[in-house]
Amino acid sequence: GLAMEDFDKIKSGADDLVTVRQQAAFMLSKTAKYEMHANEFLTHLETIQKAAKKKNVEAAALGYVEMTLTCVRCHQYVRDEK
Repeated sequence: GLAMEDFDKIKSGADDLVTVRQQAAFMLSKTAKYEMHANEFLTHLETIQKAAKKKNVEAAALGYVEMTLTCVRCHQYVRDEK
């Protein structure tokens, strides 16, 4: 969606990830740090959704980058925790 400036696709993808985030299986850990990462993930998804509604590709792209960095940090945390 980002590469094509397809705002419906951008919003749909973010909506799908919000749904995944709300599922119990998403919460792999009950630590405060994990919850912080999970909440940051949701915040970035909300940024992407808002940017898609406003048809602002730069804001959507920035939200995507921030979301991806949050994913990487969280996965590192989960690996290190085990």
